[in-house]
Amino acid sequence: MGNLTQYHYDQCIKDRHLFPGTDFAGKNVAFKRVVQTITYLPHFLSWVIVAGFTMSILSMDNGSLNIALESLNLIDEPINFLSIPRYFWTIIVTTNLWKSIGFGSIVYMAAIAGIDPQLYEAASLDGATKFQQVFLITLPSIIPIITIFLILEIGNLLNAGFEDLLLLGSNPALRNVADVIDTYVYRVGISNSQYSYATAVGLFKAVISVTLLSGANFFARKVGHSLWWVTEEEMSNEEKLGRPSDDGVHLRIFDNACISNVLSFLEFASDFL
Repeated sequence: MGNLTQYHYDQCIKDRHLFPGTDFAGKNVAFKRVVQTITYLPHFLSWVIVAGFTMSILSMDNGSLNIALESLNLIDEPINFLSIPRYFWTIIVTTNLWKSIGFGSIVYMAAIAGIDPQLYEAASLDGATKFQQVFLITLPSIIPIITIFLILEIGNLLNAGFEDLLLLGSNPALRNVADVIDTYVYRVGISNSQYSYATAVGLFKAVISVTLLSGANFFARKVGHSLWWVTEEEMSNEEKLGRPSDDGVHLRIFDNACISNVLSFLEFASDFL
């Protein structure tokens, strides 16, 4: 199964529609595996491990970043990055990006791999450039996936982070920049034992999140893509394809090819663990 997954990944990399005009087969295999490990591995690690790794890099005592800056004569003495408010959100954003980029790349690469290669061949014969193929074929084809993830992210808009802020922002000097609703609920409810008040705050946040999610899905429905409640046109298309449908709630999911690609990429990424 591992060899089959490797073959699937190599085929996706070699496809023109995934990286038009580029062939990575047999080239920089070691570099490819290093990039895969660096980008995929953090998604499968807990925030405790990622935060510990980040703190070791930013440490004043033998921290890699301070050592590099001192060797380049950019600083005279080590900097305690995790105690200076103006550096905190840069650290949080960079760490979150590093931890989440692997899952995002897996999903979007799987979605792109599901696009019919004949579309790109026809566009190439019509004289379309690579950038025109991206904007006229690739992006329109993955708009449903982009919309779904956008809706979900809007629903999580108030979830500014918890574990990462709790672990990396534990310094009291960062309270003004590191305190969000979740950390406030934790501090008030657990540390100060005000359980009822913390529950009310958490429930109010959940209600707002559901409202944002429903509103985002409502507007997405207007442009033809939504998370649930498939339109009549989409239901008729499903019936034309011979797929069962009813009058209940329909949850939009990836098609079988996309699911297969996602599972294959997940299995391939898990080989690094």
